[in-house]
Amino acid sequence: MAQVTGGSHFDEVWEEWSNVSLTLIREAADRFAHSGENALAPEVVATAFLSVLATPRPANFRWSRPKWPPRFFDGAYQPPLAVESFEKLAPSQQQGNWVNVVADIAEVISVAAREWALGNPEQPNSREILNELLGLLWSRRLIPRPPAKSFPRGI
Repeated sequence: MAQVTGGSHFDEVWEEWSNVSLTLIREAADRFAHSGENALAPEVVATAFLSVLATPRPANFRWSRPKWPPRFFDGAYQPPLAVESFEKLAPSQQQGNWVNVVADIAEVISVAAREWALGNPEQPNSREILNELLGLLWSRRLIPRPPAKSFPRGI
């Protein structure tokens, strides 16, 4: 059955992207909890997060899933520039908006990082931070729909 919002595999793709995004946020939370507030620049987390959501949907999702890095913040993964991800997410929006989007995502990460740096990578809860970030992107119409509260389900 096809979804009105995006095609026959839209929900599967959304689940994959939201699960990978949660993995990314959890990895960042672990880094902040282990190494303190300066473990990562919030803009680096924002750029990696946008790159996940901007990854194109494969023509056949069942047979050609994207290859995700085992770790996003180990130095081996180099996400595309934030402006490149923004162009994929919102090709019709003004280019200057990407700076504001990255700054707003980085601010959410920065506030969470202060708490995570106290030593608990689940305070604040990574899932809640992800939902806040996705809500921010939805409010600017950069993602196709707000995720259901049940997403991500796989992790």
